[in-house]
Amino acid sequence: MTIESAGVDWLESLANAVDWGTKRVLQVDWTGVEGRLGYRLPSDYKRLVERFGKGTFDDGYIDLHAPEDLAAWASFHEQTGALPWASNDQELLLCWVTDAADPDTWPVCVMEVSEDDGDRFECTATELILQMLTDPQHPHTIPADYTSHWFVPEGSPYRLAPPGF
Repeated sequence: MTIESAGVDWLESLANAVDWGTKRVLQVDWTGVEGRLGYRLPSDYKRLVERFGKGTFDDGYIDLHAPEDLAAWASFHEQTGALPWASNDQELLLCWVTDAADPDTWPVCVMEVSEDDGDRFECTATELILQMLTDPQHPHTIPADYTSHWFVPEGSPYRLAPPGF
């Protein structure tokens, strides 16, 4: 897994893994969002949010944060250098390590809420989600009994696994 994984469209791979199709759910004023935050965001995250919106993968295993949620993590970001873009029910945070000027080069990490650092991965947010959902060898993989994957947008009446799971 590397940020430089040329030729792989991680967003399409993730959409296929959760049977999401080609629909886009959000139009975001990224200039406004980034202006309010005071920094730019990775283009991978922008594509991910526009495609899926705020919601959850695999019944709370990964909760994707909306752009407006990122400001709530300002003090955590200042203290740790990690900016959470997703979380889960087990108190794990999926973060960017914001140690470079170009947000498209920020690696990601998985850390517990109470930690100062975590497991660092040289990949994009979308690639990390896909690996966590589909790679049984990933250190933060989902439970083995999840044989299919899904995404549920925020506000949907369906929070649990799809029928037939």
